[in-house]
Amino acid sequence: MTRIKKMIQYWLRANLFLFFLVLMFFVNYRDWVEKGYIGVVMIVSMSELLIIILSIVSALTFRTPPPRKRISLSDWPIGLLVLAMFYVLTQYVVIKGENLPPNPSFLIAFLLLINSVIALFSLLFPTAIVYIHDGNVHAQEKTFSNSLFKYLALFMNGVNAEAQRTLLRLPFVFHRLLAVIVFVLLFLIAGSIGFIFE
Repeated sequence: MTRIKKMIQYWLRANLFLFFLVLMFFVNYRDWVEKGYIGVVMIVSMSELLIIILSIVSALTFRTPPPRKRISLSDWPIGLLVLAMFYVLTQYVVIKGENLPPNPSFLIAFLLLINSVIALFSLLFPTAIVYIHDGNVHAQEKTFSNSLFKYLALFMNGVNAEAQRTLLRLPFVFHRLLAVIVFVLLFLIAGSIGFIFE
């Protein structure tokens, strides 16, 4: 019963995050093409497939993954600063480039693309990627630079680190197989965002 509860909690948490991302797409609904709704359905379907896979794995315990600690957001103004930095950077790219989705949709695509690239490295060094992520997010010293790296890690590797931590419960072969699926799905989700606005 505890495993089913774990699985449901994971599924609910992940779907809450997905709901927030989908709301961000609806900010730009006036810029969608006629087939934009199909793109949103594709993104939600692929995301839901990824969430279901990770939810099922979260209930399994073949190996002990690195422990998950609660993330302190007491330094949230620095998080807003990092988000604003990403927004300005991506806004510059959107203005200079042609046929790019407007922000915040492009910002989401950009961050998911970075997560997918790190997911590719996670095929070789999954535990190291999780520990590097945790080292940045849970630094002992509360300095400006540590807080900056914390939010950089959360935005650029948060989705992938959560997926890898969950997959580390599995034996080596199954972990690598599902890690490839995580990489492919993250890459396809990031790429599908452009389909909404083409």
